[in-house]
Amino acid sequence: MNNPDKMMKDQDSMAEKLNKNFYHRYTEGTKYINDFYLEKDYLPFFNTNSLHVLGVGSAEYKPGCVTFFCHSYWSLQFIDTGNAFVDNGQQKKLVSPGDFVLVRPGVSYTYSVPEDTLLTKRGILVSNGQIMSLLCNQGALADNDYFHLPEPWKVDELYNQIRKCICEEGEVSPVQKLSGLVYLLLLELISQTGCEERPVNDFDALTKSIRNNLKENYSLSFLAEKMHTTERSLVRLFRKNLKCSPMEYVIRMRLEHAARMLALDHSSMKNIASDSGFNSFSYFSRLFRRYYGMPPGEYRKKHIINEAFCSRAYEELSAKK
Repeated sequence: MNNPDKMMKDQDSMAEKLNKNFYHRYTEGTKYINDFYLEKDYLPFFNTNSLHVLGVGSAEYKPGCVTFFCHSYWSLQFIDTGNAFVDNGQQKKLVSPGDFVLVRPGVSYTYSVPEDTLLTKRGILVSNGQIMSLLCNQGALADNDYFHLPEPWKVDELYNQIRKCICEEGEVSPVQKLSGLVYLLLLELISQTGCEERPVNDFDALTKSIRNNLKENYSLSFLAEKMHTTERSLVRLFRKNLKCSPMEYVIRMRLEHAARMLALDHSSMKNIASDSGFNSFSYFSRLFRRYYGMPPGEYRKKHIINEAFCSRAYEELSAKK
């Protein structure tokens, strides 16, 4: 991966050549350093129809740093040096150099750096738009937020092109070029995470089976039998790893699937509820409101994706495979 020391030394010269559409923001605390180039007018691009880059940069987390964030946009984060525990509320994982973290909008993440290491990472911030949601729910990206990249240098090349585009001097807006580069980067990530071989234990296999078979008529006894364990042991296992009971996890996965479909699919809400594993629409609606703070209909109005746009995006994605 890139040398973070060299990147920090080059920041002053790059700032002098910065494209007029971006500004340089450097912030430093007792336990962290953030060095980013950010879009000046990023707010209008939230929930845009295009792949819009909001910023690019690097961060340094010092030993013992614990930092929490929840963004309204997507963040593609690449670990360069050191390691840290990253917790998204469902899974806690130790990330190391060569790892990629997909930070989803509206999800809370915590980075906890051990006392004996210093973590450096790079990131690309992308607007929470339709095509971004579509691409990040493809293949392995739909099932996980943490990955090890088998060929990180391919991602490095695209990252460097994006950074160079932002840091180039010029009057011409780089929006279209940046959109194309991020698109290529996402396709590369989908390709690398899709072919990644990673060990799966019995518990991982069970949770993945739940996510892939939401319409199954689950019960605590059924899940315990699949794990070849007792119901009490299964509950302890879920609470230890996911901070919830097995049936709470099933409901959460069904609701999150329904939320994605409300934004990506124009089927009726009753069909989406049924496809997500709910036999009663009123029960689904009540749980959805409790989980997301609004009824399904209101959620759809705020997040719905243009059908024609999705169709074109799927065609483009299929053509690349």
